[in-house]
Amino acid sequence: MGSEETLLTIGEVSELTGVNSVTLRAWQRRYGLLKPQRTPKGHRLYTTDDVSRIRSILVWLDKGVPVSQVKALLENQPEQQRVSDTSNEEFEGIKDALMSLNAKGLTNKLLDLTKHYPIQVLSKRIFEPLDDWLSTHKSQAMKPYVSLWQTTLRNLLVHLSFEAAKGKAQKRCWLIGLDEKYGYRIYTKALQLQLNGYSVTTLEDVNTGITGLYASLVDQGIDKLVMFSDQALPTALRKDIEDVVAKGGLVVELAGKCVVIHPELSSGVVENEKQTDKGVTQ
Repeated sequence: MGSEETLLTIGEVSELTGVNSVTLRAWQRRYGLLKPQRTPKGHRLYTTDDVSRIRSILVWLDKGVPVSQVKALLENQPEQQRVSDTSNEEFEGIKDALMSLNAKGLTNKLLDLTKHYPIQVLSKRIFEPLDDWLSTHKSQAMKPYVSLWQTTLRNLLVHLSFEAAKGKAQKRCWLIGLDEKYGYRIYTKALQLQLNGYSVTTLEDVNTGITGLYASLVDQGIDKLVMFSDQALPTALRKDIEDVVAKGGLVVELAGKCVVIHPELSSGVVENEKQTDKGVTQ
């Protein structure tokens, strides 16, 4: 007689796939994409096949397919092979609310999208394209629109990060922003870390005192330090990062556009992670 298949809780599935529990429930209830089993008390349980299906859903979403059309594609319905471009409609809806300076409408539209799409999908399909669009329309007259976009999105992501922090994460991570002028992207990173099972402490505008902070985190038994920047880093700060990476003791990650700007720092971070993993392996 074969052993019973291991069933996963919704929290475990979120950590494995990067899709939060709110979105997993929406995919089940609204779109019929998932059919989890239930415990006697009604808690959802997922199989490895469910996890594979979630990953297939993510592949389609990454291709730009609206979530409402994914089920038919998964079931290979020929009449649905030509996908309508409602993803563009979602983008245009957000842009229209912004350009109307409709703060409440913009917040509500963004909040609704976060219930149906993982944050990494929204970053690729909505957030970054709208950033790019705004950057090509720079003028004094556009400043209120840019400010509304940045402020609304940042506040929403902070709220989502706060809600996610109510979970029972076992691993601890500090996420520090190295830029003096910070935007919303550090909070997309915070949400991704939370989905990976970390309890995240986020600090902004920390571009000095990193070595002292690092020593304190090691003493506290913190599991991971993520340093986030979208800018080129000054020489003194790069030196501090190199010193921290060389120490070992906890996993260090560099995130943001600085990874592309300073590939030499990224390679050092990878080596740090390898050494740290060896140090904790029994």
